[in-house]
Amino acid sequence: MRQIPTSLNNNQGYIALVDQDNNSKLVNDETFANFFLGNRNLGLAVLNSCEGAAVSSHQVFAGIAPNLVRRGIPGVIAMQYSILDTTAKLFADEFYRTLALGWTLDGAIQTTRNAISMEVGLDKPDFATPVLYMRAKDGRIMSGL
Repeated sequence: MRQIPTSLNNNQGYIALVDQDNNSKLVNDETFANFFLGNRNLGLAVLNSCEGAAVSSHQVFAGIAPNLVRRGIPGVIAMQYSILDTTAKLFADEFYRTLALGWTLDGAIQTTRNAISMEVGLDKPDFATPVLYMRAKDGRIMSGL
């Protein structure tokens, strides 16, 4: 299934999951987080959908990304705004490269934001689009690095 943009409605996050036949099912943040319960091997979730980082102004943990962290995933990256394909590609290239080199999650996201700002400039929100939610104390999600 592929994801389409998330939303926040009535202080609850939603994501639409779409199958190969283009049928969609709207699931709330609690239901989506339940997909990952009991998976202790999952260290990072990247929500590659627009506004996956949307949160409620009334409830701190309302929204897809915060709910995943609350449920125990050590790190979640989500996009707080719409992101252009070129910026998304730059994000993926830089983020996964630095992460594979052994950088911590927060270090990798900062390096990625720097690369995006150098490419598109600071006058656009692109560099601030990826948001990190983390519960890993040292920022490390992969062992042996």
